[in-house]
Amino acid sequence: MAGNNSNSGQWLLLYLCISCISLLFHSSQAQQSYVNNKQLQCEQNYTTTLGYNCSTTSTTPSCLSYVTFRSTTDYNTPVSIANLLNTNSSEVARLNNFSEDSTISPDTLIIAPISCSCSGARAPGGPFYQHQTNYSLNFTGETYFSVANNTYQGLTTCQSLISQNTYDYQNLVAGMEVNVPVRCACPSKKQVDDGYKYLLAYLITWGNNVNQIARSFRDSGANYMSILEANELEAKNIIFPFTPLLVPLKKEPNRKKS
Repeated sequence: MAGNNSNSGQWLLLYLCISCISLLFHSSQAQQSYVNNKQLQCEQNYTTTLGYNCSTTSTTPSCLSYVTFRSTTDYNTPVSIANLLNTNSSEVARLNNFSEDSTISPDTLIIAPISCSCSGARAPGGPFYQHQTNYSLNFTGETYFSVANNTYQGLTTCQSLISQNTYDYQNLVAGMEVNVPVRCACPSKKQVDDGYKYLLAYLITWGNNVNQIARSFRDSGANYMSILEANELEAKNIIFPFTPLLVPLKKEPNRKKS
């Protein structure tokens, strides 16, 4: 009997070890799930809406990343966009071939560099990759939904704002300083092995499709299949406006080339 118990214990230990190795391997290879329009349901905490998963022991716990943003009447200079995103205005100007004091036409696609790190551990399901910035509410009546989807155009979500701020979402008033976790991600081990250096969080707009987005950034090494894999998508899946799509890049993106 004792021998049988010993063997059972050894098999259990072996099983647990194999399971742990499998989990670690999966984490190092895993891509990120596309948010799939779930960001509109503020009271539902889907893991995909809280951020892109990460591990502090991963190959790239922090990295230089990129996001896109479309200029508006309120954010129409490299300086104002950089201030909103907590990044460097001279780099925003350089990447988009503007001077720092340029006034940018509305709805112009802007590329911005951000520092991305594995943090957000206090959020349920964390840690997540994110870039930190702050936003001061301009008027009473602004909501986490409007900040996420109007001001930040989908670069954050109302779910992540709720989870990482102490303010009651029903009692927001002008002047409150809101912590904004901007969605970003670092390349997985597989992506690094395949030659990818950066992930761009591209904000989808009306009429976009994956193939078109891949062509826009092909000079930076983007391709159709790598985008599908990075977002755990299949060709048949639908992508939605105002949601971010991760685009793996082998070279720095810039507006002239894209």
